[in-house]
Amino acid sequence: MLQERSVTPLGSSKSKPVDFVLLSATNQKLREKVETGEFRRDLYYRLNGLTVSLPALRQREDLRTLVETILQTENASGKVITEEVMALFESHPWPGNMRQLHNVLRTALALSGPDAISLLHLTGDFLADLDARQDERGNESLTSLTAEAVKAAVQAHAGNVSAAARQLGISRNTLYRRMREMNLI
Repeated sequence: MLQERSVTPLGSSKSKPVDFVLLSATNQKLREKVETGEFRRDLYYRLNGLTVSLPALRQREDLRTLVETILQTENASGKVITEEVMALFESHPWPGNMRQLHNVLRTALALSGPDAISLLHLTGDFLADLDARQDERGNESLTSLTAEAVKAAVQAHAGNVSAAARQLGISRNTLYRRMREMNLI
């Protein structure tokens, strides 16, 4: 029992005292949930102590610092991220919050190898979120912009994939993979 600071093991009728501190987190406004009857009032007052509100990732002003911290966590503190990608990070709604940012960066690190993280190293889900958001605004989709950049680089180098990859700042393997994903080969 929470209030009595005791537990009753399964199969036993005898309670045992426990010493613990309960921490809980939610993305819901519990006070409103109590008022609408969606959350038990007694439980709310048992749990409610210090309330700390953390802003959503899309509302934070220290995104670049968070990205650097995640890169340090992933042992890639010297990794370069293009300004184009950072601008996308800063405009993204981040529905998955920190976990999403961390996963996007982890995947981009794996895909980029020794190269700077560019548009071509971002996950399909991340780009789809941006595409949907930009389509709502009536802008050209990122996928089509990426495809155009790939096409232009390959054409500028007369089909020389190695030279196109160097121009784009990605490896040949990454360029081939992106070209397959975009049905360009």
